[in-house]
Amino acid sequence: MWVVLLRALGSEEFKNSDKELSRRLRANLHRYTLEGGLLYYSPDPEDEPRVVVPHDEDLKYRILYEVHDTPVGGHLGREKTYDSVSTMYWWPKLYKWVGAYVRTCEACRRTKSSPHAVAPLASLPVPTGCWQPISMDFVFGLPKDKAGNTGIVVFVDRLSKMAHLAVVPDTINGEGTALLFLDRVAHYTYMLWLWVTSRR
Repeated sequence: MWVVLLRALGSEEFKNSDKELSRRLRANLHRYTLEGGLLYYSPDPEDEPRVVVPHDEDLKYRILYEVHDTPVGGHLGREKTYDSVSTMYWWPKLYKWVGAYVRTCEACRRTKSSPHAVAPLASLPVPTGCWQPISMDFVFGLPKDKAGNTGIVVFVDRLSKMAHLAVVPDTINGEGTALLFLDRVAHYTYMLWLWVTSRR
C-alpha cells in the first residue's frame, strides 16, 4: 500500500491515473504528503502532520517502547500513551497496537492497581470498656534472643492503649497465640466475676 501511495504522491501523472489506487486511498490522498523522503499523514488539515510508520513490527515496537517504557514515558496508560505516540507517528490500527502493548507491559501489570472498586475503610467502633476490644499484631525479623525467638506478639487495649508484649518464635501458630493471650493478658487484665451467693 505504501509503495503505491509514495508513487502516487511523487508523480502527477500517476496521481491523476486510476492505476493501483483503491477508491478509499484516492479519497484520502489529500491527507498524505511526501517531504524530505518521509511520508506524512494529517487526519485534519489543522493538525500537525505525523510520520507514517511502514509495516515494520520492530520499528513500531521500538517507538512504543520509547514512548511508554523509558523514564520519560513513565509507563502511562493506554490513552496517554496513544496521545503521545499519535502526535508524532501514524500507522493503521495504531490505537489497537498501543492498547495491546500497554496491556502486555510486564511492569504495568505488576504495579498498576486493580480496576475493581475497593471497599472504603471503615472505622472501628469506639470501645466502651477496658480490654473489651483488643488489637493484636506480630513483629518478626528481630535478632534472636537466647531461646531463639525472633518475634514479638503485641496485645493492645484499644481504650487505654495499654500494651502487653510477649516474645515468640517465627513458627508460632493460632493455638500458641491463644495460650499466650490467656497466660499474659487475660491472667492480669480480665477478672472473671463469678459470684456465688447464698442467702440463708
